[in-house]
Amino acid sequence: MSGQSFTWLRSIALKYDGECGLLAVGRDDRLYVEEIYGEDYWGAQHILTPTGEFLHTEDEDHGKQAVTPVEIPHDAYKPQAGWHTNHLNFAGPRHRGLRATERVADTVHALPLPLKMRLVEKLGLSIMPPHLLGMAESYVVSEAMLERPYRFVICRRVRFAYALPTPQTDADGQPYDYDNVVVHIAQVHHTQADDMDDIAAGLDDFYGVALNHPTDCVIVDDRLYMADCGMGQRQSQVHIWQIARE
Repeated sequence: MSGQSFTWLRSIALKYDGECGLLAVGRDDRLYVEEIYGEDYWGAQHILTPTGEFLHTEDEDHGKQAVTPVEIPHDAYKPQAGWHTNHLNFAGPRHRGLRATERVADTVHALPLPLKMRLVEKLGLSIMPPHLLGMAESYVVSEAMLERPYRFVICRRVRFAYALPTPQTDADGQPYDYDNVVVHIAQVHHTQADDMDDIAAGLDDFYGVALNHPTDCVIVDDRLYMADCGMGQRQSQVHIWQIARE
């Protein structure tokens, strides 16, 4: 098997613009989705068809209603944590602090200059590329096996540390001369590939879809399903792609 290609089918808009997760995909292709919204973290759960029809919703409605969690079939396909791709996980320096004291240069993963240039542009950072110190954290939130045993679709949180032009002081009076930025990406990852190439690819749209904050991915037969949080920037969504295996 030489590879796969993805064709975007549709994106289903959910009810809110907060956080969302894909609870499961049933064997009848029904989608079970959860949303968390509002300052008090109210919850809603939906059962949807793959064409976007809401079959059932349980919604706290900002605390006005009691809800019963939707019943998920025992044989449904559920998102999996990053077990096979946990070699990508690591935690480096704090989110902000003093570079010399915390030996940031020794604890981040170095980035090639072309990737630094892309990150500065993509993330809208007001720094020169050399001031991007490196990757400070990586965590695979969800993985879905695409081709056994090495190729996966993953949803991933990556944090990058960058140097400040002048030292700053935080709200507690503590000085810091580096800060960080977090990006959430989805990517196709081969466990034997160069991770930096993967990150560069993950900065682009995922096969025709501009992702905001991907969290969960599930592959069922020839379909890829992915939850994408709004995080106050847009409506949360579930994206669906057709997979063609070559």
